[in-house]
Amino acid sequence: MDTLIVCGANGDLSWRLLLPGLATYLAERRPERGVELIGVGHSEDRGFADAAGRAFREALDEERLRLDGPRRTLEGARYLQADVTDAEELGRVLGEAQGPPVLYLALDPAIVDGACAALEELAQRGALPEGMVLAVEKPFGTDRQSARELNERLGRILPEEDIVRVDHFLGMPGVLGVPGLRWGNPGLEGRWDAEHIERIEIVFDETLGLEGRADFYDGTGAAEDMLQSHLLQAMGMLMMDLPEEASGEALQRGSAELIAAAGLDAEDPGAVFRARYTAGRVGGADLPDYAEEEGVDPERGTETFARLVVRVRTPRWEGVPVVLRSGKAVGSPRQEIAVSFRAEPGRERPRGLGEARGDTLRIGLEDGAVRWEVTAGGPHASGGLRRVTLSSGVGQEPLTPYGAVFMGIFEGNPALRVAPGAPEEGWRILAEARAAYEDGRAPLATYPAGTTDPHMA
Repeated sequence: MDTLIVCGANGDLSWRLLLPGLATYLAERRPERGVELIGVGHSEDRGFADAAGRAFREALDEERLRLDGPRRTLEGARYLQADVTDAEELGRVLGEAQGPPVLYLALDPAIVDGACAALEELAQRGALPEGMVLAVEKPFGTDRQSARELNERLGRILPEEDIVRVDHFLGMPGVLGVPGLRWGNPGLEGRWDAEHIERIEIVFDETLGLEGRADFYDGTGAAEDMLQSHLLQAMGMLMMDLPEEASGEALQRGSAELIAAAGLDAEDPGAVFRARYTAGRVGGADLPDYAEEEGVDPERGTETFARLVVRVRTPRWEGVPVVLRSGKAVGSPRQEIAVSFRAEPGRERPRGLGEARGDTLRIGLEDGAVRWEVTAGGPHASGGLRRVTLSSGVGQEPLTPYGAVFMGIFEGNPALRVAPGAPEEGWRILAEARAAYEDGRAPLATYPAGTTDPHMA
């Protein structure tokens, strides 16, 4: 039996996302065999086994909950108190594993660095368990240099194939569906370039406010939390060149190369925009001014909405602006990829059809639904020319995004892992945005909570 050791087991990420994701993975992919589940934290046990039980019950119906995989995992779930930055204590934790361990670091970057230093010490002694896999949750480092140093350290601990850099957006239904949509439809792939595409937007706006997470969010902000990894990873999968094969390695490599070719749009004076919500009403609830939320330091200038315009410097995408945007407390939330095609005015068309309009392809990030906005009707139809939306759901994914993360971990699928150099490139692009913060090109704007489009407020 494999062993999953979750470091940071008492944290919000573990209880809210990791454990439910694990439940869906076990029920779908390992219904007859579970994993040995060990939670690890620096403090005393806050009810890890009970939290795992609640998470599994929320994620699975009664029939799937009774499957051997989920049931046995819960029956054996336990907690260890340890300082994972201490080599002796971390070695003791690893020694508790009954099978090949996956050590999942769901920790603050500073603690990740300490834990990896302890692992390096154990590796030098030859004291790491055989078959061990190391999973590192984002954020991967705190800037480009620290990400590079962390990569170098990881290379001294384990072979690259045994290292998983986690970004659950790679497990989002909309991102998972991109390869089939692009390369399974010749009519799309033949138009997937700057000649035919005018603009791309990757958006993750949500109604949620701070939700009591000031200790994490106020030192991070929207750009670092969402754009530096999540939306850039989605962009990489969406815009990468056609690979020779649809293998996980090829997808991972192609995505990383695409991100490395991207940078802020130097020709757009509004390429960087940031804002912070003030008091307002969204989703039927009143939200206080972000600066007055408990635990927030108003002087930090943390943004709750960020919008970057980047360009990908390759022949395929020359001249196409790519908008990456994400915000909290937005009144009209969108979580989608929107690809706007050119109207192709050079094409012959009968007079009387009015101005040509390009089609728009929309892909729901969370549900994977595909929507195609086209022109229909005609000058002789009673309704005239009009825009219609052709849409199709793709069926509910059996795995949550974190369930897909665990599939990538336990089944060794590189397509569900962040490529080694991609975090460094994400920090490079974020550094370009922060330079605009500091030199006054992107002053901190405000928008009332519930605003439909903070960029236009």
